[in-house]
Amino acid sequence: MAKFPLLAGQIILKNSSPDSDRFVASPSQRDLEAIMNNASVGIVFTQTRKILRYNPKFAEMFGTSIDGLVGLPGRVVYQSDEDYEALSCAASPFLSNGKPFRTETIMRRQDGSIFWADLISYLVDPADPPQGTIWIIIDISARRASEEAQRRTLLEINTILDNAWVGILYTQNRVFQRCNASGAEMFGYTPEELVGLPGVILYPDQTSYEELGRLASPLLAAGHAYKTERQFKRKDGSLVWCRTAAQAVDPEHTDRGTVWIFENIEEKRQAQEKLDAAYAEQQLILDHSVVGVAFIRDRVVQRCNRRFAEIYGYSAEELGALTTRETYLSASAWEETGELAYPAMARGETYSAELIQQRRNGEPFWVRITGKAIDPARPHDGSIWNMEDITVRKLAEEALRRSRNDLEIRVEERTSELAGANRKIEAEVIERRRAERRLRHLAHHDSLTDLPNRNLLHNRIEEAISDARSTGRGFAVMFLDLDRFKTINDSLGHHVGDMLLRKVATLVTRALCDSDTVARIGGDEFVVLVREIGEVEPLLQRLHLAFRDPIRVAALELYVTSSIGIAFYPQDGDTADRLMRNADTAMYRAKAGGRNAVRIFSPDMKEAAEQYFQIESSLRRGIGRNELVLYYQPIVDCANGVLSHMEALVRWQHPTLGLLGPAEFIPIAEESGLIGSLGDWVLVAACRQIADWRAAGLRTVPVAVNLSGYQFNDAGLTKRVESILAETGLAPSSLELEITESVAMHDVERTLGTLHALHDLGITLSVDDFGTGYSSLAYLKRFPVIRLKIDRAFVKNAPTNANDQSIVKAILSLARSLSLEVVAEGIETHAHQDLLRSIGCDLVQGFLISRPLPADQLAEQWLAHNTLPDPMKKTAVRGCRVRCGLAGYLVKDR
Repeated sequence: MAKFPLLAGQIILKNSSPDSDRFVASPSQRDLEAIMNNASVGIVFTQTRKILRYNPKFAEMFGTSIDGLVGLPGRVVYQSDEDYEALSCAASPFLSNGKPFRTETIMRRQDGSIFWADLISYLVDPADPPQGTIWIIIDISARRASEEAQRRTLLEINTILDNAWVGILYTQNRVFQRCNASGAEMFGYTPEELVGLPGVILYPDQTSYEELGRLASPLLAAGHAYKTERQFKRKDGSLVWCRTAAQAVDPEHTDRGTVWIFENIEEKRQAQEKLDAAYAEQQLILDHSVVGVAFIRDRVVQRCNRRFAEIYGYSAEELGALTTRETYLSASAWEETGELAYPAMARGETYSAELIQQRRNGEPFWVRITGKAIDPARPHDGSIWNMEDITVRKLAEEALRRSRNDLEIRVEERTSELAGANRKIEAEVIERRRAERRLRHLAHHDSLTDLPNRNLLHNRIEEAISDARSTGRGFAVMFLDLDRFKTINDSLGHHVGDMLLRKVATLVTRALCDSDTVARIGGDEFVVLVREIGEVEPLLQRLHLAFRDPIRVAALELYVTSSIGIAFYPQDGDTADRLMRNADTAMYRAKAGGRNAVRIFSPDMKEAAEQYFQIESSLRRGIGRNELVLYYQPIVDCANGVLSHMEALVRWQHPTLGLLGPAEFIPIAEESGLIGSLGDWVLVAACRQIADWRAAGLRTVPVAVNLSGYQFNDAGLTKRVESILAETGLAPSSLELEITESVAMHDVERTLGTLHALHDLGITLSVDDFGTGYSSLAYLKRFPVIRLKIDRAFVKNAPTNANDQSIVKAILSLARSLSLEVVAEGIETHAHQDLLRSIGCDLVQGFLISRPLPADQLAEQWLAHNTLPDPMKKTAVRGCRVRCGLAGYLVKDR
């Protein structure tokens, strides 16, 4: 037998047998059957999603006979199958937990017409869901329509108030504290200018100011409004006739402030007089009523007076948009009031009741409430409520009743109170323990995957060390890092990355033995504690199988690989930190070896890791100590050998290791985050070098800089470049900036914005390493660039490889169609030169022209003389281009 609430009573349902579809009614059941048959709402009983029976109101509501829908699936009364399935999914979590489900949805009558309904459902027996479900259906089409009309009315009213054309000013001690925009504008001020100024500034003279004070003060102190029509002074000294009304906030304490209302009546003084008076009277009624007054819509406070706020212990601002549920001690009391009040107001009656409510601090008190709908046809759309605190009277009545009770009744009441308090304390203790358990879990588990976190993993490794010392048996720590996870996260979004991490956590967990532990310690890094060394190889095989198939995430199939590093106890470490650090080192060795690999820690890895961190530390100091130097490699016109540009290549003059090429420190700078500082150094150093050459009387040459992805994605790039140009004295026309094709296409809309901002400064722009990325011609033609640079990988074998030669020709053809110049890198032989010249390449660069040179040699050989070096019989200098940034100094010298 199962009970569930239905309106004011209960329906009791009982199956005569497990296989019976008939209902057996007890005497109380027969009574409730009568209620059901005469209910004003539709009631239907379903089992296995089919309609078994319903009441006459349901039949009327859907335009069918009392048994016309029996046996049909429930979806026949819904607007669509999709709506029916969506509602079933939404209701399932509530019903399966024994809770009622309520929603509003569109339903369909048998003639095909639709209507809005309030839908409530309960399981007949939460312990036995197959017993079926009761659905209560209320036609709310009228309310839905009235709500929409009321919302439109409210929008119109709020628009009027927000754009009020009368001036409203509030003063304390005759100093302006607040004003609206109309009030300030009326006198030629802004609200910010007017606040804090003395009231005398609005009067033609001191005498007028003092006269108004003498006239107004007695009235305000007596609780009366002061009204007058007189001339006031604008900010520019001109006079304006205004009608004004003033009211003390508190007549007994006039220093608490006065509200002034000003209306410009230059043209219609008399026409607005009655409106001003009416407005002032309404304000007085609202602000100084001895009872609380509130305007409520859909049981939410929209506006209230000061007394209403005082009664409940809120400020007027806090009460705005506050649900009236907050003023009731329980949800049932709140619902009961609504069930009684709104039907009465819908009949045009004034609802009145005395009940216990609660203040903001939880203190209960007695209140008398009266409510009346503005429109009885739509009581929920708006009603006016008066609240009167009757606690003193009720307490006196209660004291009188208590005085009539004998001692036994008082003892019983006290005993009941204590029992209730004990139950409350017990409930609080239980809840506190639950909260403590939740906090302990959160402190030791990852919030995304619910796997153990670093703290819990550390504890378990320490436990494993303690056990191993007792038993003499070792164990392993595996450090697992997903390959190219950052690419997935950046390209598909963090929500896809998070779902992938949860799927990976599940796959790894399933592959473990019961005694093992997997933890997520951050990002895409997982650490596995394998308690039995003999399980390491089988576990690796299971992981290999788990990652062999694609992982389905958000309708995508992602092929994921991982790099794994392993450290064994005790040979690779005798503490948790050392084992994790060494496993991490082995994992990075696996990544360096090509990813999707497994590496076991060895001592040489430790030495390599230490060397890595030493180089990183030295590089960090070296940037600050100006140990970096720039070498320059010329770029010339392919047809006549005229010098066109120069590329700057960064070197590191290490104090002990000597001159290091970019391949030895740029990857470390990129991984450690130093690439930004390094790129800025190169940019500043190149600009300063050009300025130094100019100061020395050499040819004035422009600067071109290839920006790294890190620099290009910096929101402050444009201001930084502008600052460097100002610092070094270079005009924007002296600077050319290059970005690689891959950087340009990473976020095209962002790229367009940044390129146009730089172009607007007067800076020339180019695309480097063209052909290695995935450019779209539609985007490329929108970039404000002048030049494409062919990657040396296509140039190297172009004289002998037909495919590479075709690619070079295609890039040249594309560039010509877009009116762009082309630079070919890696020109090392005359065969390169002859081929590129024959197909019309604009510019070339490489060892055939010149190796990279220090600044002094570069100046001596290329800038200090009227004639140029001989490699291609150069005869003039068009400019100098310096290239730096990640893409520039990661590649080999051309």
